[in-house]
Amino acid sequence: MCPTAPTGPHPAPPRSAGVTIGRLQREATDGRAFVISCRQAPGVIATAGAPRIATSRDGTAIHYRTLGVGEGLVVFGGAWRTGDDYMALAEALAPPFAVHVVDRRGRGGSGPQGGSYSIEREIEDLFAVQAQTHATTLFGHSYGGL
Repeated sequence: MCPTAPTGPHPAPPRSAGVTIGRLQREATDGRAFVISCRQAPGVIATAGAPRIATSRDGTAIHYRTLGVGEGLVVFGGAWRTGDDYMALAEALAPPFAVHVVDRRGRGGSGPQGGSYSIEREIEDLFAVQAQTHATTLFGHSYGGL
């Protein structure tokens, strides 16, 4: 998790609305996509490799793949999407980012949504991936931006 809200120059795009949520800064860049970022962790790198699994708080396996080298960026997709739908975006961003593309719960290689599915489970899934990758930035599309 991030120790503080963002510091340094972080210009907001035109007509954006910034909201601090806990220790994360959430900026609406349009009606569907959000960027959540925090202080950069120096020296965070990753390379393309085999699929990886993070274990969410309730034990659900959350599948993700990493492409690139650089500051960590998690891509959390929209409803009815898998990580495969965001691979072109990941390839375009890597490098300068280590892009971690997540299969949200109930999709792709991740475990089932389960009976206790909620936005809170999604957040726990995101934090499980963030804890494992040490990524400092999130790109959320559509429902993945909530």
